[in-house]
Amino acid sequence: MNKEFQVFLLLLLVFVLSIMYKINVGHICILCRFYHPAPPETIIFIETTDRLQPTLLVMCAVESAARTYPNWTINFYVKGLRKHMVLNETQHLALSHLSAMKNVFLLPLNMTLILNGTPLSSWYEKVRPEKEKYWTHVSSDACRLALVWRYGGIYMDSDFISMRPIPHKTFLAAQSSKVSSNGILGFHDHHQFLWDCMVDFAQHYNGAIWGHQGPSLITRML
Repeated sequence: MNKEFQVFLLLLLVFVLSIMYKINVGHICILCRFYHPAPPETIIFIETTDRLQPTLLVMCAVESAARTYPNWTINFYVKGLRKHMVLNETQHLALSHLSAMKNVFLLPLNMTLILNGTPLSSWYEKVRPEKEKYWTHVSSDACRLALVWRYGGIYMDSDFISMRPIPHKTFLAAQSSKVSSNGILGFHDHHQFLWDCMVDFAQHYNGAIWGHQGPSLITRML
């Protein structure tokens, strides 16, 4: 066997191994890695901007949850994603990294589908996002209520770093001594409290007041 042919075989082997490696680690991040309906033990993250390159803090939040809850499903809903959309690793390294984790699923944030069948559906049909001052936050407030109500599980804001499992599956957290937070919450699916929150959200909506559909909503419903 001559030297040139040996070099050719070596290069061919390296090429094949590199392809296999990239397939195994999710070099191409296919967003239709759906997992619905969500199982009872689910953690939900939401990105309501069109950003497809999460910050380091967001990545740490999602990855820490995946490692702290290895047997749970981590669903990360991202507005900028579209069904059957394909992302290249070199352009979207962060999402590709998260998608390669066995219990992390990247999902398109489709508000029409998410809010369908809830008290928030009619509200969403009327609201004009381009006129809203805090739409990024308001849309997140709406989606977290609908998703946890529909599938159950724990919702976390993307600045929460998980260090150990939360011992409760149905809970709210305090923002202060008099105000409840909606930054992290856990309920089983179709919980009446969440349904009542969505009813109040739609009936008393005021997008001009910061937190009116967030912490203030949870607080006044308690």
